Amino acid sequence: MTLDCSTVPTTRQAVAIMTAHQLCGYGARGGGGNSGVSPRNTIYGDCGTLSVYTFNSGGGWMQWKGEITSSAGPFVAAGYTGSWLNLNTNGSGPVGRSFVGLTSDWLDIFPVYTHTGLIYSKITYAWDRLWWGGLCTSAGVPWSYVTVT
Repeated sequence: MTLDCSTVPTTRQAVAIMTAHQLCGYGARGGGGNSGVSPRNTIYGDCGTLSVYTFNSGGGWMQWKGEITSSAGPFVAAGYTGSWLNLNTNGSGPVGRSFVGLTSDWLDIFPVYTHTGLIYSKITYAWDRLWWGGLCTSAGVPWSYVTVT
C-alpha cells in the first residue's frame, strides 16, 4: 500500500505520523527496497502491504485470502477489487470486498467456486483510509495461483 500524499490533512497528528514513518517527504528516507513482489505474493509500499493467497479446497472450490496491512497506524475502512481465471476452462469471476472498522490488519477469507483447473488470482486495486485522514492505495498487483481439484 502507498500513501496518496495529496489526500493527507495538514493536522499536527498527520504531520507527526508522517514524520515518524517517513511518509510524503517528512523525515529522512532510508535506502530503497520498499516495493516489489515477494515470494508470498505480497506487494510492499510505504504505508503497508497488500497480499493475495489462494488454496485448493477440493470439489472445484478455491479458498481466497486477501490481506491489507498498515504500517502508518490503524485504518477505519478498506477495500479491494480483483479477479480469478481458470486457465483450463477460461472461466473467470470478479472479486470485490470492503471493510469498515478499526484495524491495522484486515484478513479477508472466503470460498470461491471455480471448477477444477489451474486458477490464477490477482488483486488489481486496493485502498485503506487511515484513522488520521490519509489514504493509502495499492503499490502494485499481487497474484497467486493454485490447482483446484
